[in-house]
Amino acid sequence: MPHELSLTPSGHIQLHSSPSENGDSSMLNDTWMLTVADAFTSSLGEGLFTLAASKSNSPLPPAFAYWHDFSALYLTELCRNPDSAQGETLDAVELPQLSELNEYFLSAPPMRGGEYLSPGTLLDIWLELDRWVRQDIASFKKGLNAWLEKKAPIWHQVGRVCFHLAENKRDPDLPFAFLATYAPKLSSKGKIQYQPLGKALNEYAGERNKKALVKLLSPIQRAAENVDFVKDLVDTGDIFHPLAWSPPEAYQLLKNATHLEEAGLLIRLPDWWKKRPRAKVSVTIGEKKKGLFGVDSMLD
Repeated sequence: MPHELSLTPSGHIQLHSSPSENGDSSMLNDTWMLTVADAFTSSLGEGLFTLAASKSNSPLPPAFAYWHDFSALYLTELCRNPDSAQGETLDAVELPQLSELNEYFLSAPPMRGGEYLSPGTLLDIWLELDRWVRQDIASFKKGLNAWLEKKAPIWHQVGRVCFHLAENKRDPDLPFAFLATYAPKLSSKGKIQYQPLGKALNEYAGERNKKALVKLLSPIQRAAENVDFVKDLVDTGDIFHPLAWSPPEAYQLLKNATHLEEAGLLIRLPDWWKKRPRAKVSVTIGEKKKGLFGVDSMLD
């Protein structure tokens, strides 16, 4: 493998070239690998962030996958933090529990310098990643959400509520379906995983996750202050359940989509425009045949 990650005796992660046994150097020209290598050259924090924030088109070697998953765990916690104001330093991300660190330590694959790995080393690496991220967000000066949208777009939807509007073909009187969801994390393939919003009440239960739950539900509260149908959903508790909607109810969501997005909510709609047939017009010029050369044939 042309590149590999190793751990130094001081607990620092290094990325360096390693000639493969068959002389294959194809990964040296891989755009993703070059981006990650450049980030590690800059700093450990930037390297780990880039490892999780970007997506490789090829399966990752074990050591890369291990540190990618560790960094993804950090970014998942980061996305649960309340958004920071412009130029404001973000609060430190919640530290993982000792049990989580022990689990990650025990699941480490063979890697160069693996004998130097320990739960304490993992905690130090977490703190280094957190320090770099918070400094970069502060220098970006547009807050956490804008920073994620710019520098880690695949993570921008994690930790946010999404209003889904779908077709309900089984009921002609209520032809639409509504569901509020949230995205707790990315899948192992780097795709958003949506869960019904009601599950968040269980996932974020406990004092430790109180801030995360407040951050998750705050956009709904902001939307309820300006959009009547959202206020009704919140007051009745229907926001946590799937609903069958009539056309006027669905129109209320479409009409207020801009206000909902300004409040921090995501909106997903059916791809009606891809499924509906469209009229097509074709025009043919110059097909009229004339036997003799003249004005009419020239105009044609």
